[in-house]
Amino acid sequence: MHPTPLPPAPAPPASCAFDLNDVTHEAYANFCANKARSGKCGQLSAEVARLCLKSCGLCPPPPSPPRSPAPPPLYELFTGWPFYRLGDMFLRPEWRGTSQCHPEGKSEAELRRDCHNALYHCAKWPRSLACRYTQATGSTGDYRVLAGLVRAYDASVVPPGDALVVHLRLGDVFEEDSVWGAQAAAHPWAVDAEMRGELPAWQQAALERYIFGLSHYQKHLRGVPAHVRSAVLVGGAHHQIAAYPRSSAYLNALRDFFVSKGFDVQLRLARAPDEDVVFMGRSRHFMQGGGGFSVVVAGVVKELGGEIH
Repeated sequence: MHPTPLPPAPAPPASCAFDLNDVTHEAYANFCANKARSGKCGQLSAEVARLCLKSCGLCPPPPSPPRSPAPPPLYELFTGWPFYRLGDMFLRPEWRGTSQCHPEGKSEAELRRDCHNALYHCAKWPRSLACRYTQATGSTGDYRVLAGLVRAYDASVVPPGDALVVHLRLGDVFEEDSVWGAQAAAHPWAVDAEMRGELPAWQQAALERYIFGLSHYQKHLRGVPAHVRSAVLVGGAHHQIAAYPRSSAYLNALRDFFVSKGFDVQLRLARAPDEDVVFMGRSRHFMQGGGGFSVVVAGVVKELGGEIH
């Protein structure tokens, strides 16, 4: 009597491609299929789950949780030129006194009070624009003299000819509420509220001496030629402090604003102030910021034939 032959082994599922013998292939394929059908893929070890996914397309790993967006960058803005005040030396005769300044051992308040003079600037930065300007003329506000110094500066310091160069007053006016007086120091403010014009009127007016909101830039962009599609945002701080969170938030918001208007945006930050004066002064298209430094730059731009927007 002949034994009854065993039925042939069922063909392994066509959807799987285990590189194993037929019996083991079928066992693995059924195992993966059962786990997937019953919703128990999570019980598999990482190695078996990878095998099921690779060979049968079953039991994919759960989706990764969404990543939290990266925090916006904070910028180091200190220029390395503490208390360098080209704008004040150029515009304000009372800050060009001839009394000798001895900065050693002085507090910041004493440096502010005593050291904004020609002797201090020429002792600390003898080749600076501030020193050269005071040596070239006894007058304040002479844009012809200052533009001549800018014209003679290193020719490699120049922006792209088709760029809109935007000066931003950053640093202490953002980070130190005390510079605005006791009332302002008692009322902390947020950058986004200032940029949208949502602060109390007295506070908004005070800040806008130096810090312009989005409506200002929206208005002044109307005069920029259509072919100008790149923008360079220029800023730095002449006071060194621990961090610049408000200045950084303002920079990021303005960068996003100009990008939304179709500009290719570059940041030029924390450079030597004289190089910034030259870089901005030689621009063909300049957007002025707040404060005396930007007033000086705008005058140089005009003297050299550029446009103010």
